[in-house]
Amino acid sequence: MSQKIAIPLYLNENAINDIYTIIIIKKNVNIKSITRKKQCILKLNTPLSNVMEGKYVQGDLSIQVLNEYSRELIDERVSIIVEAFISVLDALENNGMVKHISNKKDLENVQNNDYILINSKIHEAAVLHNIKEMINVMEAQKIIKGVEDPHEDNILKYLKEQLNNFKDTKCIKYLSEDFLENNVKFILPLKTEYLRGDIEHLMNSELFVFAKVINFCNSKVEKERALKIGGSFDYLEDVLANTNYNGFMKNTKKNQLRDIEEYSFIETIPIAIYI
Repeated sequence: MSQKIAIPLYLNENAINDIYTIIIIKKNVNIKSITRKKQCILKLNTPLSNVMEGKYVQGDLSIQVLNEYSRELIDERVSIIVEAFISVLDALENNGMVKHISNKKDLENVQNNDYILINSKIHEAAVLHNIKEMINVMEAQKIIKGVEDPHEDNILKYLKEQLNNFKDTKCIKYLSEDFLENNVKFILPLKTEYLRGDIEHLMNSELFVFAKVINFCNSKVEKERALKIGGSFDYLEDVLANTNYNGFMKNTKKNQLRDIEEYSFIETIPIAIYI
């Protein structure tokens, strides 16, 4: 890794642990052990008469207890996964297994199953972004109107429940910006459980993304599939057809059609994002 101090924003623990194991077992790469242990030694000296009964008991008793155990404090569990990530990235880089994508030639040489490191701004998929905006507008209008509208209230309740469920059970798709202005965007599905803090306020920042390439999407069918986020949200245009909010989904469709026409996509499994 760079000598600069990085702040991890996203760490895919399962992927990091799996790669860590494979590096050690399959690739026979030396990697620093990060097992944390603590020794506790208890020494006790006492007259023998304190622990044994008898009229003629004399002498002293010396007891030494050695207890070694793995520490499981929360802060040390956190540091272990960070150390594992650093060890994994360093080991892959030292063995020439990470491609740093910093120019057009690097981008053209990317292949399936490559580990890559890119530096880019990222943003949520248009569907999710517009749904959040729609929820905010609906809540604001509900306050301004001051009257109940059962139909719109049910839609709002449905959207909020589906959004919360979506965050808990599915990956949230993010896209890179037009990478190096080559009409290419990376697709980055992130699991909420691996996020280390609020990433949304960093949408305008250049982030380092360490990921594994899994697919290239060049045809219209592949692009449409890749941009779907999963679940009922992909069909909200039909659900909202007869409401005042179908404009949000029309904007979503417009954004998606523009992306499909203008860009190719590279699907990835994000392993870590840091700044």
